[in-house]
Amino acid sequence: MLDFAYDIAKNGGIGLINAPTGSGKTSIISAVLAAIKDNPRPIIIACRMVSQIEIYTRELELIRSQKKPDLKYAYIIGKNKSCKRFDENEKALLTRCRKLCKNSRQNLLHNKDPEFQRLEDCSWYANSVMLSDFSEKFEPSIELCDKIVQFVTTHIDETEIKKNSEPCCPYELMKHATNYSDVIVCNYHHLLNPIVRKTLFSNFFDPTQIGRMKIAPKSPIVIFDEAHNLPDAINSMFSVSINKASVDEVIELIDNSKPVPSNKREQKNTTKSGFALQLRAFFESPNVRPYVLNEKFSTSSIIQFIREILVSLSEFFAKSNKKFKEDAIFDPAVLISGLSPGKDTITITELRRKILVIQQLLELFSPENDEIIEIDLGDGDIQSINSIWSFVSILLEQSENPAVIKCFLKKKTDEKENDPQLKLKFIDPESMMKAIASNSHAVLLMSGTLQPPEAYGQILFGSQQEIKMITLPNSFPCENRKLVIANDCTTLSRVVNAKKKENKNNLKIAQYLKDFVKIPGNLAIFCSSYEMVGKCRKILEDDGVPNVFIQPQGNEATLELKNKFMSLPEHGERGILIAVSGGRLSEGIDYVGNLLVGVMVIGLPLARYDIFERSKMQYYQYKFGPEPGQFLSYTLPAINKSLQAIGRVIRSENDKGIMVLCDKRFLDIKNFNNLPQWMQKEFLETNITHFHKKCSIPH
Repeated sequence: MLDFAYDIAKNGGIGLINAPTGSGKTSIISAVLAAIKDNPRPIIIACRMVSQIEIYTRELELIRSQKKPDLKYAYIIGKNKSCKRFDENEKALLTRCRKLCKNSRQNLLHNKDPEFQRLEDCSWYANSVMLSDFSEKFEPSIELCDKIVQFVTTHIDETEIKKNSEPCCPYELMKHATNYSDVIVCNYHHLLNPIVRKTLFSNFFDPTQIGRMKIAPKSPIVIFDEAHNLPDAINSMFSVSINKASVDEVIELIDNSKPVPSNKREQKNTTKSGFALQLRAFFESPNVRPYVLNEKFSTSSIIQFIREILVSLSEFFAKSNKKFKEDAIFDPAVLISGLSPGKDTITITELRRKILVIQQLLELFSPENDEIIEIDLGDGDIQSINSIWSFVSILLEQSENPAVIKCFLKKKTDEKENDPQLKLKFIDPESMMKAIASNSHAVLLMSGTLQPPEAYGQILFGSQQEIKMITLPNSFPCENRKLVIANDCTTLSRVVNAKKKENKNNLKIAQYLKDFVKIPGNLAIFCSSYEMVGKCRKILEDDGVPNVFIQPQGNEATLELKNKFMSLPEHGERGILIAVSGGRLSEGIDYVGNLLVGVMVIGLPLARYDIFERSKMQYYQYKFGPEPGQFLSYTLPAINKSLQAIGRVIRSENDKGIMVLCDKRFLDIKNFNNLPQWMQKEFLETNITHFHKKCSIPH
């Protein structure tokens, strides 16, 4: 594995590493650093979750302390986790943070103006920036520069970043430290989001070369951890939606036709004509006005253009709501043709250009943008237009892209009884990964479940890209683990929907469950759906099984439950955890030792076969062929969720435990052949009659 990583890092290219838990994947950093010893390049490590960043910073500190004392590294986590206003909820925090930082810049800009009334600002941010002596641009303050030197040369844990950044802003410290580091560790968002990537890594990636096979002068080496998550992460990141209520609300704000309730008026600080005046002030502001003049727009015509586009969207919502009886794919050409505003005829090319220009102006208010904005437009109104306009821009750009599903959703939302949505769902990560690869010297993707690696190579980079791959065997002692696969039950809907078969099948699953929970120690049951979670809960409650933990909704509640469940063994107790496959409790958590001695996966956790999954399967079948397309789009993610779930048991060479796959579909030849080699060799097939004999932990 280290030789493989060394070769990719030295010579360039794309490498996939499929290595089970315990293979020491984080050690490839040493191999990569050795490969670039004579030709230094920046290294960017992208993790799925912030909690995984610490694993890599510990490894880097070990390398620095023992082998490379001059190594400089940094990490970056989002504002919502690093801002010192931690007591506010996430949305409010980001909105307020952006406003106070902007006010800080305004105060600095007008510092010598005696008539300027100082604005409420953020002292931490104000201490972090200063105006350049040569231009009206902000750069790190002397105080922040001192902090940066300390940060990149000393190990500072994420839990200590707020304290160690004093009196500066933690996020500004991390952001600017990326320019002074040999290695940067971040989560997926900071690397994959084009706006954030441009802000953070402009010295490494040349934005003008994205999509071209040309290496930028300082092209980096990029390492993706837990790379099996990349397809879903990329597709989710670029999928966007709007609802009718939000469109109508902005129209009303522009028209001021609907009185604003007093409590909302106070909250938004919006008078009867306030929002229209704010829009006018925005397009007349010094930062925006040059663009407006260059495009030969008038401020009034822009505002009118925005309003008419929004009205066209609202009308499309109303017509679609009458036309479609259920969720449906809509024709983007019909929507686009209806966007021509007013009575004036306008070509699609001109429509695209005007919408794009306005989008670029509105993006000046993106939370990730550091432009100096001279005017305060309130906390939420511009963002509400920006999100809708982003949807329109993406629709125009991706109207003919079959990798973007255009869907009209009739489903009721939590807030509105009749509030349909338009959604653009990305289903193919290839273009994004090719953009990253074409601007990087090398890309390494690692996971314990890149199985089979050829399939992930196809999904992420297409069939034509040259990719090198390596698969490592399971390094843990086989005598410490037991894998059992049931051959006589399933959660497959077309099987269980027949009444007699359903009753018989449910009885078998219930018996498997009852036999499994007799094993002493902490156990986990990962189900294919929340409905199955409810069934399992009822079975155990009816039997009076104590300490049953059900996966809650919400990150904080999940963390609290996980900590309580994992603390039981030290008190001589045991518990039963019931959660969904693919959820937070089934991936990315190390249940080492006796924290978890057995896992049962009930059902092959296929995604709900809705309009998106149908369209995605059709797209992949067209791209790769009928059988490969169905496997790559629908079956592979389910197998991966199952592998991740059973992988929670054996996390070290001394761990012992049992893994049960409770669905006969795992024995279907196509599914079975795509399980790891160690599973194909070691599995024990069973039925309900004999399961209790095999249901024990290896001694």
